[in-house]
Amino acid sequence: MLRSFISSAYLNRKARDRLSAMMVAEDIVEGLKGHSFEDTKKAFEDFEKTPSTEDFQLLAKDIVKADTRMKVVSADGILHISVNNLHARTTDETADRVYDATISINALEYRDGGGSTVSYNSQPLSLVRNMSNVYDGVFLYNYPKDWLDVQDIVFKEHEDAYDNPDEVPMADVSKYYKVNIEKSGTNEKRVSANVVVNYYYTGGGAAINPADPVFSKTYGVYDNIDTYEKGGTLKNLFFFYFPGYEFKSAAFNDTGNIGGTAHDDTIIINNKDDIPVSFYIVKQIRYDAAQLYSDELTYSPVVYINEGSSAEIVTDVCSNLNVNLADGSKLDNMEMNRDTVFIYSPGSKAKPADYNPFKGLTEAPMDRIFDVKVDIFRRNKNFDPDSRVAHLDSSTID
Repeated sequence: MLRSFISSAYLNRKARDRLSAMMVAEDIVEGLKGHSFEDTKKAFEDFEKTPSTEDFQLLAKDIVKADTRMKVVSADGILHISVNNLHARTTDETADRVYDATISINALEYRDGGGSTVSYNSQPLSLVRNMSNVYDGVFLYNYPKDWLDVQDIVFKEHEDAYDNPDEVPMADVSKYYKVNIEKSGTNEKRVSANVVVNYYYTGGGAAINPADPVFSKTYGVYDNIDTYEKGGTLKNLFFFYFPGYEFKSAAFNDTGNIGGTAHDDTIIINNKDDIPVSFYIVKQIRYDAAQLYSDELTYSPVVYINEGSSAEIVTDVCSNLNVNLADGSKLDNMEMNRDTVFIYSPGSKAKPADYNPFKGLTEAPMDRIFDVKVDIFRRNKNFDPDSRVAHLDSSTID
């Protein structure tokens, strides 16, 4: 009995310690996501040079750094911080718990600039600060990688038109996005979502064959196979993409076939199982503001939302398509023509009184999320892996 009591007390203490450490890790991640990468990098580097005894609010409100020591290693788009003696305030204990921690931030894959000046997450991503893989799906399109593949394929198929793959211009290619939100199999609770990106060669006036893309890739963005039994289901889907200012406009319709008016970008959302979802369309910054301003003024996207037989629309679209990314000004043409930019099918479905596809993004996040990983260790163990108490990254808790 005594041995069981001691064992139970040990396990309870260990569980409390792990819970406390996990709360510290969550506070760090949440604190960082409210700041830009550049601001975060500068704050850490400044603190390393001149430690302060004030609360380090960039990390979190519940962390004290009275005797914190910090080592910062930074590179282009990457930040790694080792922190000693993080004091975590607790409400149920007389003394603060104290830990060491490592924090890794990687924005390298999420550039929102281009050319000679590259910016990483120049605005905080406040909208998606509390994303959960239980309820939220996220599509973060890394178009530069796909574009290199497209250029290689086009060059191999049309070597007579180009000297090398780099010479294949975006103006010789059209593309569209198709988002599929659907129930999986016979289980009504199983939900999945994916995004298909199709590219077509249009150089020299070549006609588009919708069934024969030059490049196609499918991205899985949500699946509740591990959470549906506990109530996990898709509630929000975030769609981050780079506008196709330089691509060849094409007249894709709501099925991906040819027909209708040509647009710079076509986004097709298939939600024919009528799964209630908030769909956030967030365009990203690709290059300098001077060219960006004029491109935004003439940018012509269309969003098709294909639903099932429900009486009212169930796909609640929110977007920043009405915002000029160069200076944050409103694009009046988007707001005036919203019913030709956002096209629901069936068109007879009722819309709620407060329907507005531009709501919810008044302070639109204009860049992509960066990866944050936090490891919490017992103090004074020299960050030995065996002394790790908790691990957390921006989407997964171990």
